[in-house]
Amino acid sequence: MNPFLKDVAKDLVAKFGQNLQDCAIVFNNKRPTAYLQKHLADIYQKPFWSPSFYTVSEFFAEATPLKIADHYTQFFALYDCYIQLLKNEGIEKLPSIAKFHNIARIILGDFSQIDNDLVDANRLFTELEDIAVINQQFDFLTAEQKAFLSQFWQSYSEGKFKKQQELFIRMWHRMPLLYNEFHQQLKTKDFITMARLYKNIGEGTNEIDFTAKYTGKKLVFIGFNALSKAEAKAFKRWQDEDKAIFYFDTDSYYLEDEMQESGLFLRRNLKQIGLINQLSNETGFIKTSPRAVNVFKVQGQTAQAKIVNELLAKEKELILNNQAITSTAIILADESLLIPLMQTIPSTIEDKKIDVNITMGFGLANSSLYGLADLWLTVQSELSAKKTIKYQTAEAFLSHPLTGISEIMRPKIIDALIKEQLAEIPYQRLTRQGGLLAKFFEPID
Repeated sequence: MNPFLKDVAKDLVAKFGQNLQDCAIVFNNKRPTAYLQKHLADIYQKPFWSPSFYTVSEFFAEATPLKIADHYTQFFALYDCYIQLLKNEGIEKLPSIAKFHNIARIILGDFSQIDNDLVDANRLFTELEDIAVINQQFDFLTAEQKAFLSQFWQSYSEGKFKKQQELFIRMWHRMPLLYNEFHQQLKTKDFITMARLYKNIGEGTNEIDFTAKYTGKKLVFIGFNALSKAEAKAFKRWQDEDKAIFYFDTDSYYLEDEMQESGLFLRRNLKQIGLINQLSNETGFIKTSPRAVNVFKVQGQTAQAKIVNELLAKEKELILNNQAITSTAIILADESLLIPLMQTIPSTIEDKKIDVNITMGFGLANSSLYGLADLWLTVQSELSAKKTIKYQTAEAFLSHPLTGISEIMRPKIIDALIKEQLAEIPYQRLTRQGGLLAKFFEPID
């Protein structure tokens, strides 16, 4: 069994030969690029001009002269538009930017989904009470979804609105105006959201014809699975225009069996959208390849990560024998186990370095830096209430790895606080220690 990307590399070389540099290869993310480059180099066995590699977001960004708005640019633009709408309605009590932040995340997510799925926002944000209208305008919904939508809106027309219902209706009425004003304000500042760009590309209204140079099936999309409606429409159009070809990682085990959820989006791509896989869809390695499954009993979440070091004995032997490890993957169901796992795997074995390729994000909320910042906010909250610090908060600071307190000083300070038997410590008791403690526990104005 060859790796998927190796089969892709062989097929690309067979199709394009020495003209591969004229192609654009698009992945869903950056991770596979290095592997495909390695397979291409192994096949060519000589220097060659590399094709251009893109993530799908990078490639789509070529379709506009506007800048892609990041989350905070979108947030502040949305807040300005929302406040202006409230002022136009004569509302005097305006929400602060802090209170608006949580609802802004929901609104921005909804706007993004509207654009990615090519939904008409003005039609969406209407009060639908007639089931006939729902059936006509939203034929893509299931019967259960249509019934729920009809019941939802009818419940608002049965009797007097409650206060929460009235607020919801007002917000619902603002949505089409807010949606249009939000995108217009971004455009006046030379910005566009990635989702709106997807919509423009899907509908063929993007400013730049960025795919013109790829006629002759030189636009290569590899490894895609779930597609938004905008992506699906654009991909099918480019395929019909003889610009794009597609490589899907399929296996007959889940592709042919309708009950297998793993093949849901691939079946949709191949059968409903009509995209053509350049590789065979008949391969069936899952059913035919022998494999052993071992289950280990451990106590607790962290122990799952700790046992990994014992399971890598074969890989350690390969490292000691200067052999490359290319077929071992560690898959975590819980991303919070990444740090315990990295602490478990040694960085070297007998002076031989171990290179680990981490292909998952590390959330800021899991970092020590975030923990220290959150602890400082807790300190300021306690100081604003009583001008004292809880013992548990002080201990958490002293034990934090980024505070830089030495192993000699830490137990001395903790022992002194324990002897004083204070559940709540006056902040001056801590600031007089000087250094970082003075800065960390000093109240802000």
